[in-house]
Amino acid sequence: MENKLAMIAILAAALVAATGVQSAQAQYGTSGNPIAAPTQEQLEECEKYNINRSECNEHTILAKRRVIEATNNPNGSGTPLLSITGEGTWTFIGLLGAVFGGISAAFFLRGRKAAA
Repeated sequence: MENKLAMIAILAAALVAATGVQSAQAQYGTSGNPIAAPTQEQLEECEKYNINRSECNEHTILAKRRVIEATNNPNGSGTPLLSITGEGTWTFIGLLGAVFGGISAAFFLRGRKAAA
């Protein structure tokens, strides 16, 4: 009886594991799916960026574009927030100091009144 119960449990686990593979493929990508083949435009762009034809998809094209954009613009999309050369950074730090200093002063004064 115990042997039959163990075999049924193993069979049920195998069925659950076998059906989970398809849903995982649907969730994590299109590799092996002939319907999701790259378009002609994507193939041309992959050729332009020297991406292998077997790896040509929207994700690799976007990743390559991101690398090229970062290489062409090493400072990022704008002024770095904590750049030492920018005057706006020191203004930002001063405003933060005033706000947090004011809040801490208010708590300190309330604490002194409550203690007295």
